[in-house]
Amino acid sequence: MGLRSESIATKPIDGQKPGTSGLRKKTTIFQQPHYTENFVQSTFAAIGDDLVGSTLVVGGDGRFFMKDAVAIIVKMAAANQVRKLIIGQNGLFSTPALSCVIKKRQATGGIILTASHNPGGADGDFGIKYNTANGGPAPEKITNKIYEHTKAISEYRMCQGAEVDISDIGTTDFTVDGQPFSVEKTLVSTATRKTILEVIIRPNLTYAADLVDLLKKGIHGFGAAFDGEDRNMVLGQNGFFVSPSDSVAVIAANADCIPYFKSTGVKGLARSMPTGASLDRVAAKKNIDCYEVPTGWKFFGNLMDAGKVSLCGEESYGTGSDHIREKDGCWAVLAWLSILASRKQSVEEVLMDHWATYGRNFFTRSV
Repeated sequence: MGLRSESIATKPIDGQKPGTSGLRKKTTIFQQPHYTENFVQSTFAAIGDDLVGSTLVVGGDGRFFMKDAVAIIVKMAAANQVRKLIIGQNGLFSTPALSCVIKKRQATGGIILTASHNPGGADGDFGIKYNTANGGPAPEKITNKIYEHTKAISEYRMCQGAEVDISDIGTTDFTVDGQPFSVEKTLVSTATRKTILEVIIRPNLTYAADLVDLLKKGIHGFGAAFDGEDRNMVLGQNGFFVSPSDSVAVIAANADCIPYFKSTGVKGLARSMPTGASLDRVAAKKNIDCYEVPTGWKFFGNLMDAGKVSLCGEESYGTGSDHIREKDGCWAVLAWLSILASRKQSVEEVLMDHWATYGRNFFTRSV
């Protein structure tokens, strides 16, 4: 039997303006009646005519309220003429993985349920971010449309019968208002936990102190910390610290050690404004264009889409390349391992050679 959608009356809720990384608020705010629904419907409205018959990718970092939000999105997508949803098993999708799937599956876009390094949990933060067909964060012309719709919304559409078990792998098919709607649940990882990411942390010397102490023992030659999503920190033997600005600069200087760049070349480099200028020195010496952008990964994506940038980074431990349109901590660490394997040097030796060649930048960020 086919399902029917319905319109549910609502009214605008203040404060639903997306930032550079979507809408982030306290979890309790997203749990308020109509709050999540209003923002999701406004996101659908901003997609416009492209929403009808579309494929969207949905998932998040596993924080508290994520599964509830996925269930809401499924019911609303079914009622808004979306053709297909691709959802990670148990709703799990890291930001770089979701960005990659958007591009690989040629989806219209994706909805990411994360507040990045902000602590999660019932008393923590939650977030919703829309990424477009290029896999990157929605540009301001889209986020502005979302915000304008949140200020005028009077109803949202819902199909209450569109229930799916996101713990199962496979596809669930529905007929909603006479139109086909399917939900594909795909395996992302075989390792799952009942409680995931109650606390999300930025990988730095403070929050990764246990890893720093381990490396200081001198037994291990390389260490990497992640925030569970997309940021990364690189350490060498004896706890040798690689700053984010130096990390992206070293990758740029040793691009010929990395298989991806061997095949594609390096079109250009970019960093965010608060990031130290180590990358600029590499660009100048190698005669490669280097761009400085405002904070927000979508600005890197604009340059990548224009074919001007292959590698970029920011001081908040984000590194990425044009293989996707999000920062990718796992990719950055693999790039570092390629460099170490090719040069047959330690992390500290690589940095010492780098500073001897390009100079060393010191900077501080004050708020």
